[in-house]
Amino acid sequence: MIREVKFKDISETVKLVNFWARKSRLLAVTKKEIKERIGLSWIWEERKRIVGYVSLLIYRKDLAEVRSLCVQEKYQKKGIGTKLLKKTLQEAKKRNITTVLVITKVPQFYNLIGFQQKLEGKEALLIDPRRLKYK
Repeated sequence: MIREVKFKDISETVKLVNFWARKSRLLAVTKKEIKERIGLSWIWEERKRIVGYVSLLIYRKDLAEVRSLCVQEKYQKKGIGTKLLKKTLQEAKKRNITTVLVITKVPQFYNLIGFQQKLEGKEALLIDPRRLKYK
């Protein structure tokens, strides 16, 4: 079941997210970061264990980002990630956020929900500054 993250969930949530960070699938998080996300983050709980997590980072009134969406390996392919993502998007809609972005190594998952590379004339532009040669 989905519920909001509470202070008691912080350590277990950090372990889950950082498991995927060690596999280069997510950015690592700290307890402080998870604590700061309380109120805009949700977990999926099975038998009082956290098996999924997601948060919404709001940049401004019309722009937010889905952060740290992850599900334990043995619970994947059961719709948990999709339900967590939809909960996050419902919250964004409730707040009248018009653009939600995600940076991911698994775009196919997000494409199934309706994420696109372009959105009504908007396009994400990225750069790796390590490749720039300054004069």
